[in-house]
Amino acid sequence: MKHIDALGDGDLYSANIKSAKEWIERNKSRIKAEPNKTIFYSGRDYDLEELRDNIPSSDRKAFMGTPIYKRLAAMGKRSVTEKIPLDFQTLEAVMTKIRSHPVIIDKDRIEQEFAHAWDCYQQLDELPKLIPAKTMKECWKRLSEVFASNAVGDIKILDGCADDYTQLKEDKDYIQKELPRLLSGSENLSDEGKEVLMKQVQKYAAFFDRRYTGLMRQLDQSRKRLNGDKAS
Repeated sequence: MKHIDALGDGDLYSANIKSAKEWIERNKSRIKAEPNKTIFYSGRDYDLEELRDNIPSSDRKAFMGTPIYKRLAAMGKRSVTEKIPLDFQTLEAVMTKIRSHPVIIDKDRIEQEFAHAWDCYQQLDELPKLIPAKTMKECWKRLSEVFASNAVGDIKILDGCADDYTQLKEDKDYIQKELPRLLSGSENLSDEGKEVLMKQVQKYAAFFDRRYTGLMRQLDQSRKRLNGDKAS
C-alpha cells in the first residue's frame, strides 16, 4: 500500500469523491462489452407458478424473488464448469477485466488496493466513512450510462419485476439511465437490437411520458438509416 501525504479530513473525503468520479470519465472507452454481447438486467425473477400455488395472497408482497444478477452469476459459473462460452457480457464482467481503479485513501492516508475496477466500486458501497453513499449512487448511474452508450450490434435485456413482482419502478437505473442512453445511440445497434429496444420502450412508455413519441421517432429514424445503408 502506498502512503499519501497527510490531508485534512475534509480534503480526504473530497479526494475520494473526485477520484471515483473522474476514473469513470477517463475510462469511458473501456467500459463496454464486445460487439453483439451487451446485456442489461434489472429486477427480480419470480416463479409465478410457485406464487400462484404455494404463497397465500396475504404473504405475496413479503415473498422476494431471485435477483436477475444472481441468475446471471449462476449461468456464469455453469459456463465455466461445463466449458460453455457465454454469448453476453454484463457491466460487472467488463469492469472485472479492468485492473486499474480509482485512487482511494483511508483514514490513515493509505492508498487502498483492489483486485479490479468492479471490486473497487463494490467495496466503496460499504465504506461510507471514505466516500458518501450519495456519491456511490451517482457513480453507479454514470457507469450504467457509459456502458449503455457503448453498446454495439445485438443486445440482450433481462428485466424482471419490482420487489412486489410488478413492473419495474421508475427509480431503477435501467429505466432512468440505460434505456435513454441506448436510444440516443441506437444507430449503433443491429436491426435485432433495435427491435429489442423498441419493445422495451413500449413497455415503459408511461415512464418516458412526453418524451415517448420523440424517442420512438428517434429509434425509427435510426432503423431507416441502417436499412438505407444496407440497400446502397
